[in-house]
Amino acid sequence: MLSPIRFRKEDEIITPIRQKELGDWKNLTSEEKKLLYRYSFKQTLSEFEAPTGYWKVITATVFTVLSFATLYSVFLNLYGLLLSPDKFKVGNKYEIVLNVIFMHTSFQEACEFSPCRQFS
Repeated sequence: MLSPIRFRKEDEIITPIRQKELGDWKNLTSEEKKLLYRYSFKQTLSEFEAPTGYWKVITATVFTVLSFATLYSVFLNLYGLLLSPDKFKVGNKYEIVLNVIFMHTSFQEACEFSPCRQFS
């Protein structure tokens, strides 16, 4: 018979239970069986399969990243887009597209010679 690898070393707590283990397992209480499992495998099967709660860390990280991204986009909308050139504004885009279509020019030329430049 091969000697099994044990998680914990033999001490005065487990030695009498190991002697009872050699006999009929029906004589062992459930607490003694759990103690045998803990000394052999560190934890019982139900303790091993129990949820760890690690999903909470992942969820908190995801929501933190999403909140920072939202705050960053709000900041850009409030302060960053105020300094954008005229060609990015909605009314001017319409005029640039009309210039590209009717004047048969490239987008770059339409932005440079756009009538909206005269009013800014």
